[in-house]
Amino acid sequence: MWFILWSHQGYTVKAAVVTSLAAGAFFGVAMASCYRWKARKLFLPPWSDYGKKG
Repeated sequence: MWFILWSHQGYTVKAAVVTSLAAGAFFGVAMASCYRWKARKLFLPPWSDYGKKG
């Protein structure tokens, strides 16, 4: 995105990296929260319980 758009708008590479990392972290936390909520809604056990015999 920096090469196509942000470089022409005056963003520095450092600002682009920081913005990208923040957006990626936010997206990761949001997706993890959605999946955790869905697992609780469906009463799924934690991952550590899968593969255990008995």
